[in-house]
Amino acid sequence: MQSCLDFLRLGRPSLQYAKSFLGSSNKPVKLAPRSRATIVSRSIHKGRARVQSAFEGKNVADPDINPGRRRLHAPDEKPPSVGHTSKDRNLLTRYPSEKRPWTDSSKTGTLDKISVWRTIRLGNRPPADLYSPPVVLAKYLDLEDVQEKQAYWREVREILPTESLPTIVLHQLYINSISKGDWDDHDHTFRKSAVIYLTSRNLDTEDVERWAWILSGDTPDQRVERLISVSSDHPTFLLLEILRRHIKLVANLKKLLLYAWNLLEARSLQKSLSPESKAMTARFEQIHDHQFRILISRLLDQSRRIWPVAMLSVANMVPLYVQHLRDSSSPDLHEQAQRIYVRSCNMINYLLPLLALPASIEPLKSMVHNWSAQKVLLNLAGKYDPPLMLEKNSYRAVIRVLTASKKTSRESHAAIHRLRSWPPWRMAQDGMDAQRAPADDFSRAVVALVRSKEAGFRETSFDQRLRILGGQELDGTPTIHTRKVVKFRPKPSYERGEASVESADHAQGHLQQSLDPNAWAARVEATRDVREAWRAFVSFTDRGGKPNQSLFMAMFQKLDSEQARQGRKTTYNAAPGDGKEVLPVLDDNMSDFFKLHSQPPALGVLYQHMLSSGIRPSGQCLGFLVRRARNSTLGINYLRDSGLHPLALQYLTGGQDTRISPSHQPPQKILSTISDNLLGDFIHLICRFAPRAVLTTSEEFGKYKLKPIQLKKPLPTQWAVQEFERTPYHRLRDPLRQASRLLKNGKVQFRPAWYSLFRGLARRNVVLRMALIGDPQSDALAWKFTVSVLGNFHECGLELDPYGFMIICKTFFKFAEATHDVSEEHRVDLAEGAQILKDEFAKLCRSEALPYGIPTLLHAMKWVVLHSYVRCLGMVGHREEVIAVLEWMFQHREELEQYNMQDRNARTMLKRTLTAVRISCYETEYENKAWELVKQVDTWRWPRETDMELYTGICYPDSDEAAEADEYSEPGEAQ
Repeated sequence: MQSCLDFLRLGRPSLQYAKSFLGSSNKPVKLAPRSRATIVSRSIHKGRARVQSAFEGKNVADPDINPGRRRLHAPDEKPPSVGHTSKDRNLLTRYPSEKRPWTDSSKTGTLDKISVWRTIRLGNRPPADLYSPPVVLAKYLDLEDVQEKQAYWREVREILPTESLPTIVLHQLYINSISKGDWDDHDHTFRKSAVIYLTSRNLDTEDVERWAWILSGDTPDQRVERLISVSSDHPTFLLLEILRRHIKLVANLKKLLLYAWNLLEARSLQKSLSPESKAMTARFEQIHDHQFRILISRLLDQSRRIWPVAMLSVANMVPLYVQHLRDSSSPDLHEQAQRIYVRSCNMINYLLPLLALPASIEPLKSMVHNWSAQKVLLNLAGKYDPPLMLEKNSYRAVIRVLTASKKTSRESHAAIHRLRSWPPWRMAQDGMDAQRAPADDFSRAVVALVRSKEAGFRETSFDQRLRILGGQELDGTPTIHTRKVVKFRPKPSYERGEASVESADHAQGHLQQSLDPNAWAARVEATRDVREAWRAFVSFTDRGGKPNQSLFMAMFQKLDSEQARQGRKTTYNAAPGDGKEVLPVLDDNMSDFFKLHSQPPALGVLYQHMLSSGIRPSGQCLGFLVRRARNSTLGINYLRDSGLHPLALQYLTGGQDTRISPSHQPPQKILSTISDNLLGDFIHLICRFAPRAVLTTSEEFGKYKLKPIQLKKPLPTQWAVQEFERTPYHRLRDPLRQASRLLKNGKVQFRPAWYSLFRGLARRNVVLRMALIGDPQSDALAWKFTVSVLGNFHECGLELDPYGFMIICKTFFKFAEATHDVSEEHRVDLAEGAQILKDEFAKLCRSEALPYGIPTLLHAMKWVVLHSYVRCLGMVGHREEVIAVLEWMFQHREELEQYNMQDRNARTMLKRTLTAVRISCYETEYENKAWELVKQVDTWRWPRETDMELYTGICYPDSDEAAEADEYSEPGEAQ
């Protein structure tokens, strides 16, 4: 809390500190940008020359900010054309070097000894390191064909410098692919030059061969294992190249994170190393700013994908590096201290937005790790005097994380005690409530927005959207504080350059009177029921606004959540704004005419209105519509309306022509149009409508459109098949097998797509073969199907996370429940299945205590996962493993308590887990062992007899599915 709201020290007062800190210097210094429109430069003329040099294709790298980067060309080759597009020529004409606008500091009264000028950011500029050795090495490794790699090397070898380790490794990879007899003169000459350079660096060709062997691994995980298995004395570019590709195993990422910490200490803190360590690390250069930025950004990217809890350890590298920068500078050299201050500001402002990016899976629940990592940098910024200055994007990154974070108890209390009228003012509960100021109910996101304005940053349309979601309208009236992940996509550089010369007063007036559909989409989301949302939507159109896809999607979500609410059997107890779930509409005092007039349309009607407006579904909107479609045919229509290629659509559905082979695939160019997310949404859709068997009476067949099973003798109750639709796509009539074909043939790397199939197989009474309905063999077939799919899952190099493991446990439990006392054949299958669960749990529960704040556990294990596993073990009588799980829980109780802190029913699921342990060990020698472990933990309670009776009465075997679904659903996902 304090880290977020201590922005006063990081905002406007920082200018005064910086002025006193820098005022004694005779030379102006370039500071971190105070806003999007202005930056401070050492010299106006130098800055103009840098912009002009960029258009002339010269090297414009700043050695202080980006050391070691340069652009290289062959002597007889012209540099890549820069600024030769029509857009760049227009910008050059508009802003010639002698007429570029700048402000006179003597007239503005800010930093009177430092010149300030408006930056012009130009688009379509090729990167300065287009032909740098690391970039060329990365492109070489991305090529799959050996002939293409060899041709690419011959193309770039004249451009690359010989005195570069990446270039030498690249040449080693090339000569490894050919015989020594095929070497040409260039290869022999290059090899001699490389040996001379390596000798000067105290290296040899064996080192290069070892590095080439590491990079020759078939998969990123194999490269990690090779890197860790040999000497840790490797150049920095090797680690950066390995981090560039997606790592799939969490254990390998943990090893790589420890390696990165050791490398950072060795390269950045050589002053504190022993003489032997100094001699070992002297062969390689220290980590520079641009390398450190790449290292942190790639570690964060890997963590967001498979291990979000590791973001805090990655963020802790930044204070170490910044402190190293300050320690390496001499306090007597004022100019050097100025440069260190600038570099520190740039580093903080570069990394804070990266820490606002959400995790790939469960982004809302993982936002607690984003906030913990951001607090490390905020504390670092306020640690020094003067404090490090934050840019607009840094403030915005903090606000985005707070908007997506779980509400505090104060924020939830304020959301609950609001009137159901609109605007939703706070309802005073007592005299103390009546004396509260409106600012006392501000959310943390709104408070951070206020700090941003106090720091001198004007509010943009994106900030207005965050303010509305944070619980406050632009006029100060309240909205419903809504939790949401809001992604920020910066505009292209040329658009920012044009915006930089816009009048601030004109821009502010334009924002106040504009009809930004994204802001109105936030108004639709920041409501409690579907009627409030529809009223906001209609208000926008009545004012002449034209809805965009974001606004339509916000309304689609409200309408879908209303349908889910009407079909939900349980009540919704969370605070308003915690998720997409909506409250019932209060219309008791409304007339029939007003109810009819304010009634929102059906989702299908609104969708047709979107199509008539010329908007096709795409991106997140398309994924939502497909995932939540009422039937698979409607979802296919959404895909067709999006403009998906007909061959791609035929590949997904299997087509209506039965002569098409199931293994037929369209060209790769067409398959690439199907994103992983869209494929996952489609598989989720078709698995939802897998046929299920229902045991019911004959009177309900017509009522619920059930298809009875033909029996020779009628019975009072009999099995019937619940078919949700009769699709014209014959392969979708067996959706689970079609989903399995899509996943196996496509070698899909997106885990949620596989989990949709696992969930379909885990449902009770799912129909895989009509002849087995009502027979225990049906559940046995579902388990065999699951084991086969799990094998295909592992063949893709993927591993289960706790959520996937929980789904597998549910399938095994229904199999064990149906067949545990049927036949000897099933007993063997149960033993093999139990061993599969043990092996998967052994992968998940591996732990190792490491320094640098690296998490001990590989996964954030939840009580609901442990509960599913314990009851599976209890069903097959593996009590030794039950005790082993309890001992593991006892050993890591602190980590487990921390991971389960965010879950609303964490205490309930812990109680159920311990109850399952006692039932599994009841009246055996293992029960006393379990009791001895439980009584040592103050927060654990040994289950009573009444708890076991209650568990076996209403929780056995499957009534906790709702709690498990609540545990592992995002707050925005309706059940």
